[in-house]
Amino acid sequence: MSDEVTEVLSGYEPAMRALAERARQVIRSLVPDAEEEAVDVWQAVAFACGRGKVHFCSIAPRKTWLNLNFNRGAELPDPAALLEGTGKKERFVRLESEEDLGRESLAALVRAAAEVARAEG
Repeated sequence: MSDEVTEVLSGYEPAMRALAERARQVIRSLVPDAEEEAVDVWQAVAFACGRGKVHFCSIAPRKTWLNLNFNRGAELPDPAALLEGTGKKERFVRLESEEDLGRESLAALVRAAAEVARAEG
């Protein structure tokens, strides 16, 4: 874990840090070429891929849940209706436990978001 990512996650309770770390592992396993960076302003960890290193998702811990944000979520297929939000582009999935990270429908969203980023950049 980079120093910047450690710093972003350091202000959260151990259980939330553990959930954030597990989310990071899942994202990297689904998108092996993903690069991550800390975004201090949002207290988030963003992931990018493709030649242009286009951001496709980020994790943003809260007190009792973790938001998995999708930069172009409005464009993603979501047959399981996991995505929340009403923005023009961004959508999110609220994660409360490690079990939430194991859903195949969530994995499909992460993969689809990475493909959108690769096509863009």
